[in-house]
Amino acid sequence: MKTCPGNEEANSEVQVAYDCLQYMIEGSSMVKLRANSRQYHRFFRLLDDLSAIRWTPTTKKTSKAQRESSSSFSSYSSS
Repeated sequence: MKTCPGNEEANSEVQVAYDCLQYMIEGSSMVKLRANSRQYHRFFRLLDDLSAIRWTPTTKKTSKAQRESSSSFSSYSSS
C-alpha cells in the first residue's frame, strides 16, 4: 500500500486515498527537468471539485494550464 507524504502510518487504504486527495488539493511544487538542463518550476494542485489538475506558473493560456482528471477521483471525494 502506498502512502502520501505525512501519512506513513495510515490505518486503511480508504484513509490513505482520502489523505492523498487532500494532499493533491492543497498542492505541491515540482521541477520539470529537460535534457538541456533547463528547469521549470511548477506548482500542481487538484481542483476542489476534482475535475482537473492545474499548474502554475506558466506562460500558457489558463485554459491550457490544466488537464481533466479521471472520473475515478469522484468516488473518493467527501460529501
